[in-house]
Amino acid sequence: MIQQITSVQHPLVKQLVRLRDRRSERYSQQLILIEGMNMLKEICEEQPITHLLTTDVSLLPVSLHTDSVIAVSESVMRKISACETPNGAIAVVSMPAIEADALFSIEPQRLVILDGIADPGNLGTILRTAGALGWDGVYCIDGCCDPFNPKAIRAAKGATFRLPLALGDRETLARYLSSYTVLTADLDGEDVSAYSHQQKVALVLSSEAHGVQEPFPDARRITIQMHGEMESLNVAAAGAILMNALHGKING
Repeated sequence: MIQQITSVQHPLVKQLVRLRDRRSERYSQQLILIEGMNMLKEICEEQPITHLLTTDVSLLPVSLHTDSVIAVSESVMRKISACETPNGAIAVVSMPAIEADALFSIEPQRLVILDGIADPGNLGTILRTAGALGWDGVYCIDGCCDPFNPKAIRAAKGATFRLPLALGDRETLARYLSSYTVLTADLDGEDVSAYSHQQKVALVLSSEAHGVQEPFPDARRITIQMHGEMESLNVAAAGAILMNALHGKING
């Protein structure tokens, strides 16, 4: 039976607004919002769906499985949506595993470490790029923005759920890095084109404005050779270039 919600004061509507806006709510409930029909088709066939809300039930793909389909009014969809123009469908799905043990159990050869990334659009774009370029996983150090922020999820285009991802502190990360060559993106580093092959590499991408929050012991600094008067690229653009340049130089 399809439930109907037409009031923005409905308790479920208020809960979903909290999920949209509050990181603490997402992690305490272990739930996140996925918005837009294309994103739902791409992700939710493999993700457990707690609730599926839509303004037009007839548009839902038959492949989406849930016991809770809810028809909502346009006003309710606007209230919950994180987009200026709502896409007509929102799913509440379970948060994927984010433990370091799960990430490192697959022994990633090409690891991206995010340090102090504050913009969710940049973070999501980095996840998307890492997945597209064949990197094996991403570790977000405490202090980054939430990868399950709606803007980050939109920018990642599904990579949030396909790419092994972990969130944690530096101390936890340090326990796993002894077997890696750690590379930090730095304007004063060596040209990435001169980098030689290594078995396992961890590429650290950090805030363009502030750099790494704390130095990584024994890390090598690498950079992109810039032309003209350009001084720097934002972290998502620089990360894409570095990941592409390094991928073929890493054995494994």
